[in-house]
Amino acid sequence: MKVNRSKIDKAKKPVFLSQQLSEATIKPYAKALELFHKRKFKEARKAFKQFLSKHETEHPEITEKAQQYLAICDLKLHPSSYTYKSFEDFFYGGIFEVNAANCDKAIEYFNKALKMQPKNDHVLYLLASTYALKKDVDNAIQYLNEAIAIRDFNRVQAMIDTDFDDIRGHEAFKSLIS
Repeated sequence: MKVNRSKIDKAKKPVFLSQQLSEATIKPYAKALELFHKRKFKEARKAFKQFLSKHETEHPEITEKAQQYLAICDLKLHPSSYTYKSFEDFFYGGIFEVNAANCDKAIEYFNKALKMQPKNDHVLYLLASTYALKKDVDNAIQYLNEAIAIRDFNRVQAMIDTDFDDIRGHEAFKSLIS
């Protein structure tokens, strides 16, 4: 079989978000991210706020990530004074708690978010993965099943998500993701 090289050369190559952003957008975001990873939350918060004030409408994906990091900075700077009210508060608060290895608190926040948006597959998936981290197979399977029923891609995600490693050998998990 002869391969038509001209078709291969003209094929669209994937365009990554970083290739779509200008250097003027990437630099302040990267600086804010660097401060965040150095755990300089006060400076990172300021940098994310400045970034959002100048670049919020350019790329929704970057805006959403910057808002997430900003919320985490607020939580780190004022952990006890922050009042959770909205779906986003509980959603990102839950993510923060999972990352801090506070699974019980994360589950509490995810359940509150789920009450606000009962069909949100992201929350259902996060509940499943958090229960998997706790080695609670029954709850992990229940929530993963609900997440998959809403969006089948959650099955693919669970196949590669290391949060499920501790329950990966269970028959119920195997049959759900196969």
